[in-house]
Amino acid sequence: MNKPNNKNLSVKSNKTNNVKGKNSANKINKSSKVKRLKLKKISKYQNIKTRIYLCFFISSFILIFSIFFYSPIKNDIEFKVPVNASSIQIANQLKKENIIVSSSVFRGWVALLGESKGLQYGVYVFQKGDSLSDVAYKIFNGKILLHDILIPEGVTNKQVEKIINNTPLLDGEKIIIEQYEGSIWPSTYKVHKGMDRIDFLKMINKAFSKNTNRIKKQYINESKLKWNEVLIMASLIEKETSLDSERKIVASVFFNRLEKGMRLQTDPTVIYAVTNGLSSSFNTKGIVYSNQLKIDSPYNTYKIYGLPPTPISNAGEKSIVAVLQPAKTDLIFFVADGSGGHKFSKTYAQHEEYRKEWRKFRDNKQ
Repeated sequence: MNKPNNKNLSVKSNKTNNVKGKNSANKINKSSKVKRLKLKKISKYQNIKTRIYLCFFISSFILIFSIFFYSPIKNDIEFKVPVNASSIQIANQLKKENIIVSSSVFRGWVALLGESKGLQYGVYVFQKGDSLSDVAYKIFNGKILLHDILIPEGVTNKQVEKIINNTPLLDGEKIIIEQYEGSIWPSTYKVHKGMDRIDFLKMINKAFSKNTNRIKKQYINESKLKWNEVLIMASLIEKETSLDSERKIVASVFFNRLEKGMRLQTDPTVIYAVTNGLSSSFNTKGIVYSNQLKIDSPYNTYKIYGLPPTPISNAGEKSIVAVLQPAKTDLIFFVADGSGGHKFSKTYAQHEEYRKEWRKFRDNKQ
C-alpha cells in the first residue's frame, strides 16, 4: 500500500477549518447586524416614545399653566364661601359662576398645598383679571370682603342693640342686650357680610375686655375710684363733651363737686332717666326742662348725691383716661358756650353770667 500523504491531509484539514471559520464569522457578523438593527429599531422607538411623553408633558404644562393664570372674570364679582364648605363644593361653585376655568385644577392645587382645611368662609370679591391662582390665594388667606360697622362713643346699650339689629350686613336673629350698661367698646369694627349678630356682639364684648384690661394695667392705682365707678364717671364725661381738650377738665369739675358734697347736676343723667336708656328718643333740641329735673330716678343727679348706679353710656378710651388722670383745677361749674364747647367757672356768680350768655345765644338761634 501507498503511505498516506500527510501533507495533503494537513492542507485539506486547514481548508476545512478555514471554511468553517469563515462560516462561523459570517454567522457572527449576520447576528451582530441583526442585533444592531434591533437596537436601532428599539432606540428609534424609545426616541419616538420619549418625544411623545415630552410633547404630552409640555402640552399638559402649558394647558395647566394657562388654566392656572387665565382669568375668565370680566367684571368684579362677589362670591360667598359657606361655613364648613368642602374644597369640592367651593371648586364646583367657582366653576359654575365662571370665576375659574377648571374645578379639577383648583382641587388639585388645594390638595397639593394641603390647604383643604384652611379654606375660610365669608364673602370674597374677585376682580376683573383675577386668575385661578389669585382666587385660590384669596380664599387660602381669608382675604374676605370686610365692611365697617361703627359703634359710636357715648351710645347706650339699647342704642347699640338697635345698630346691630338694623344693620343689613349682619345675619341671624335679632338680639336683646341685657348686659351691664357701659360694657361695650365703642369703635369701628371690620366684619364680613353675613356675620351672625350674636358673633358680632361677642366680638365687641371681647374688644371691651381686651382694651379695659390694657388701660387698667397702664393706669393702675391712678384713681381712688373702683373700676365700675371709673366707667360711670367716664360715661358722664362722654355725654357732656366731645372735645378732647375738655375731657380732663370736666373730670376735675366732677371730682371737685363730689369732694365738696355737691350734687353733680349733669343733664345727660336726666335724659337717660327720661328715655330709659334710649337717648335718641329725647327731644330734638336736647333741652332739659325744669319739670324733668324733678323726675324720681336713681339716675337723676339733680336729686341724688354721688354717682348714678351704672354708666349712662359706653365711654371711649379718652373719657376713661380723663377719669384716671383728671386735670387739677378748682372749677366746679360749666355751661355750654354755643360753639360745641363749654365755659368753666369757680363761682356760682360767674357761672350765672355764662348761663345768661348761653340763654341769649339759644334764644337768638331759635
